Amino acid sequence: MNFKTKYDLIATLTYYYGGDRELTKMLMAAVKEPNTNKLATELQDLQIARWISKKYSPAQVSTFLGADDASRILYKRYVATYNGQY
Repeated sequence: MNFKTKYDLIATLTYYYGGDRELTKMLMAAVKEPNTNKLATELQDLQIARWISKKYSPAQVSTFLGADDASRILYKRYVATYNGQY
C-alpha cells in the first residue's frame, strides 16, 4: 500500500475494523503485548492526530468511542492532546 498521508493508514484501519471504537479496542489489546506495544502506541498517536486534524471536539470523540475501558483510556489521551492544541 502506498499511503499519501500519515492519516491514510489510520483511515484504512478504521474502515477495516469497522470504526474508531473497534480500532481503539484492537490497539488497546495490542499495547498490552510486548511484541506489539510500540507499533500500537504509534498507531494510537496517529489516531489522536487524525482526530485533532479533523477538529473533533472531545464531546464528539467521546460519543463515537463509547464508554468501555479501552475507549476511556484513549479518550483521556485525546483530551490531553486536544487541550494542548487549543
